[in-house]
This record gives sequence, C-alpha cells and structure tokens, in this order.
Amino acid sequence: ATRCSSGPMSSLLYDLALSPFYDRLVQLWPLWVHPNAITCLGGAGAAASLLAMRRGSWVAACAAFTAYHMLDNMDGKQARRTGKSSRLGHVLDHALDGSLGVLASCQICCDHLFGYPAAQRFALCCGMSTLLTCHVAERCSGRPTLGTA
Repeated sequence: ATRCSSGPMSSLLYDLALSPFYDRLVQLWPLWVHPNAITCLGGAGAAASLLAMRRGSWVAACAAFTAYHMLDNMDGKQARRTGKSSRLGHVLDHALDGSLGVLASCQICCDHLFGYPAAQRFALCCGMSTLLTCHVAERCSGRPTLGTA
C-alpha cells in the first residue's frame, strides 16, 4: 500500500485525556457484549440527538450526542479487547459516523443558516467532503482515522 505520510494522525486532547478515559470506561462493558451492539446503541444516541435537534431541544441533543460520542469511542476498544474486530464493524462504525455527520449538518444548516433547499445541498457537500478526506487520509497513511484509535 502506498503511504502519503507515516506520522500519527491524532491530537493531544485525544491522546492525553479522551483515549485514556475511554480505555478505563470500556472496562465497564462485560466481555460478552459484542462491539457492534455498542455501535448500534451509539446509533440510537445519534438518532435521539437528531430528533432532539428537530424539536429544538438543544440540551437533550447535546446529551444524546455525548452518549453517542462515548459509545463511538468505546466500540473499537471493545472490539480489540475481545478480539472481535471485523471489517463489518469497521464499515458499520464509519457508516453511522458519516450518516450522523451529514444529517446533523443538514439539520443545523437548515434551521439556522440558509433555509432548506440550499442548506441541504451545502451540508451534504460539506459532510461528504469530510468523509472523503478522512478516507483518503486513512488510505494514504494506512492508519484508521474514523472511530478507531
């Protein structure tokens, strides 16, 4: 595989604070819990966040998004912890992340920036561009950039 760079693609905040926090938090999950179940539970949090946004309940949206984010960080850690890493889990995780990002962007843009037709086109382009950039970075570096660390 061709590599565009060999350096790690991470951040100080994630490396020093968030990742160690999620390393401890994932220990609370029993070993029998499948990582894809954690991914799907995170998807429920993502859906709850989007529904709360539609209703204008931003506190509930933030709480549900935080739950989604925590579960999204733990599913891959649980997969490695239990030896259940799979291509399906990787694709499921990326599909959920991408869907939430695009739908949340559309919702925020439609409600607060442009109005519906223009905002949907704008948010879809931004969301899909972000996903494409992350996948290109992953392909070039050989290091996963979405949902895994």
